[in-house]
Amino acid sequence: MRFCAGVELDKIRQKLLHFSSGCIQSSFQITEDKKRLQEERMANIDTVQALFAVFASGNSSAKKASDLKDLFCDDSNDNWGNPIPVVGITDHDPSFIGKDDILALFQELFASFPSISLDLATLANRTMPPNFPPYLYSDNAYAPPTIGVQATLSTGPFRKKWFPSGNPHHSPPLSDITPNPAHPTQTTLPAALIFNFGGTTATCQYPIMQLSIYTDRYRFLRDLQKGSQQLLRGYDRAVQDQIEWLVGKEKNQ
Repeated sequence: MRFCAGVELDKIRQKLLHFSSGCIQSSFQITEDKKRLQEERMANIDTVQALFAVFASGNSSAKKASDLKDLFCDDSNDNWGNPIPVVGITDHDPSFIGKDDILALFQELFASFPSISLDLATLANRTMPPNFPPYLYSDNAYAPPTIGVQATLSTGPFRKKWFPSGNPHHSPPLSDITPNPAHPTQTTLPAALIFNFGGTTATCQYPIMQLSIYTDRYRFLRDLQKGSQQLLRGYDRAVQDQIEWLVGKEKNQ
């Protein structure tokens, strides 16, 4: 009986050792995964900060546009077959697809607003917490890795019409604003930037796959265009007409 009991005890010991070994390996793997994710996040933040640094630099408009393009991955497709890299402005779907298109976007941006600045958000009337604004990260299980951050966009003087009529990227109401060379207008407004990371490029270790910029484009119109109230009423009427048309179509079906 003692022998049998000893055999059973040895089996239990072996199982416990095996279980402990598995726990140690699992714990080690979790620690390594967390370390890798943390390193990846920090590298992605470096790319985000590099984008803000380009805007803050004293370089020429052409140099800024080129440096911003270099932060994006090379032309390819993501895991779902969508073309990358892409940029979208005030819309979930991207308007600028591929590095050449993205370069054209930034060239137009600096042509229309040569003194434009994009900075991490600050609180004007409140005591800011340390490290404000926070970087908002996607869940570890989500792909592609995503970071969101609050920002402040200051246009500086508006000098050139934004993607005028006939251009493939003509986009009301921004494209409907006419510059006033004698008395240039400008505005400052909040923005939110969402970065998706992925793809590869020789110019950036952790390149941007998609950038979504959310801001109030109708405030652009209000602040930059003299007599904008009439234009805004026209847009409002057009929206109402569209709604009425859709409602009527639904009723007739």
